[in-house]
Amino acid sequence: MRLPVPLVSFVLFCLGAPAAFADSKSVDLFHAKDWDVRLVTWDDGSSSCVAEVSYDNGDAFSIWRDRSHPIRLQFYSDGWSFGSDDSYADVALEVDSHNSWKVTKADFYKNSVLIDLPTGPSADQFLAEIESGDTLYLYDDKGKEQSSYSLAGSQASISALNGCLGQLH
Repeated sequence: MRLPVPLVSFVLFCLGAPAAFADSKSVDLFHAKDWDVRLVTWDDGSSSCVAEVSYDNGDAFSIWRDRSHPIRLQFYSDGWSFGSDDSYADVALEVDSHNSWKVTKADFYKNSVLIDLPTGPSADQFLAEIESGDTLYLYDDKGKEQSSYSLAGSQASISALNGCLGQLH
């Protein structure tokens, strides 16, 4: 099964240039409303779980989990082109009309904004807002909305994502 462009970009980011030649497979595990949960396995035997909402225009929001890394949020758009050099900028995330979450030094890579969540109560609280919310907004450092993502089905999908993580070796 071919990976959607956001998954391919994330694979290349995580594994570096040699990943361009690596084979990867994706297995659909769960679907709820606007969300899909998949298990992604690379030819080196490593695996990750991803919950994602994606759109026909090429935009996507993904939550990545595996046993070796922090929870990673990926915001993807075909319309973004940040280059492959390390570049960072501040962004803000907001669920519905709750207080926004300020993120310093989000990683801008090719077509993605990547954010590693810290472990602890603040990450749990943010994920709880995603689970109970309707819409997630991504803002730039000046407060301008860059994109928005449906959270319909996110609660069940995050539960399935956690179940997937429990099955990883």
